[in-house]
Amino acid sequence: MPATVLVLVETINEYLPIIESNDFHVILAPTPAERAQAIKTHGGQIRAVLTRGPLGLYAEEIAALPLLEIICVIGAGYEHVDLQAASNRKIVVTNGAGVNAPSVADHAMALLLALVRGIPQTDAAVRRGEWPKVMRPSLAGKQLGILGLGAVGLEIARRAALGFGMEVSYHNRQPRDDVDYTYCASAVELARNSDFLVLATPGGVGTYHLIDRQALDALGPHGYLVNIGRGSVVVTADLVAALEQRRIGGAALDVFDDEPQVPDASSAWAIRCSPPMSPACRPKRPMTPCKGSPKTSWNTSPGARYSHRLPCPRPKNDRSGTLIVVQHASLLSHHSLVAGWLCALD
Repeated sequence: MPATVLVLVETINEYLPIIESNDFHVILAPTPAERAQAIKTHGGQIRAVLTRGPLGLYAEEIAALPLLEIICVIGAGYEHVDLQAASNRKIVVTNGAGVNAPSVADHAMALLLALVRGIPQTDAAVRRGEWPKVMRPSLAGKQLGILGLGAVGLEIARRAALGFGMEVSYHNRQPRDDVDYTYCASAVELARNSDFLVLATPGGVGTYHLIDRQALDALGPHGYLVNIGRGSVVVTADLVAALEQRRIGGAALDVFDDEPQVPDASSAWAIRCSPPMSPACRPKRPMTPCKGSPKTSWNTSPGARYSHRLPCPRPKNDRSGTLIVVQHASLLSHHSLVAGWLCALD
């Protein structure tokens, strides 16, 4: 008799025939209503659950599945899987840490380029019959901060450093002794020393709301934020306010608090693009020493490059930052399946 698998993941339909051909009976339940109904109706038959970190599997659901033997989490994060409830029943929990790291890193760099270079806005303008002459910042030689230097963070760092000549710093729970990137002791300190801040950390209690108003203000009006980690890492209300008040330059988000729901306020933040800036008038953020980092070095000699930041002119009526909204990338195994959309309203 085929083993019954409950599939909660939304974007793996093309893999379902492969699962079924290996003598599994699949119950697809990607919405909350379908999920609840499937557990209520078929709970006594389900032996495996396929989920992902933000969807998880909760204690009361585990209790309703008496034959459950394994919970398979696609990707690295498992923050909403009740590990204690699974452990109490000796249910195996697996994840795919590192498997998708190259694909996610590619996606992060694509978002960073699209955001900083204003690619969606320029594309939209050309499609409207316009021919904008826009100067945007360059990535080359800038300071990239990475919050979470795990498998994904390392892949991003390599692409940034080797591909774009960026200087990389990071914040982790503890410094790594196998990299030469600069360690910063806090998220705020990392933001203060970054032109671009990429969030690549898992969700959960330990990273909840690490990026708040203080961190966003440290990033500053010329700084850009990319989140490919978890929506819970950012205080959404603080991000909305920072964009509306132009206290940061822009944000590209691949994750949200309540996926697939996008905050209602997002339409207000995305309607205008951030002010155009010429790379010539926007030098790299000067690197100040991160506390506790023995590997920090900087040039303080007379005439050193990028010794200060210069203000860039912008339209007087421009009062908003940029938001690029990207549906969560579905990255499975070694296939770069980016099932989503990219939009920015200018």
